[in-house]
Amino acid sequence: MSAPDTNIERQAERHWVSITGICVALTLGVVIGLGLASVIDLNGPQVSATDAQINGTVTSGD
Repeated sequence: MSAPDTNIERQAERHWVSITGICVALTLGVVIGLGLASVIDLNGPQVSATDAQINGTVTSGD
């Protein structure tokens, strides 16, 4: 006769689906975040040299 299951073994049997789901959700979140970061311009608007004054402030295009 084998020893009875411990509480930890019973919890592992019941919770593996939840733990797997959490891992999948975290992985998808990282993948989506990296995908968005590669599409979105994280450096902000780029100012050309002709649009910038000598003191570094931006002039209007009007």
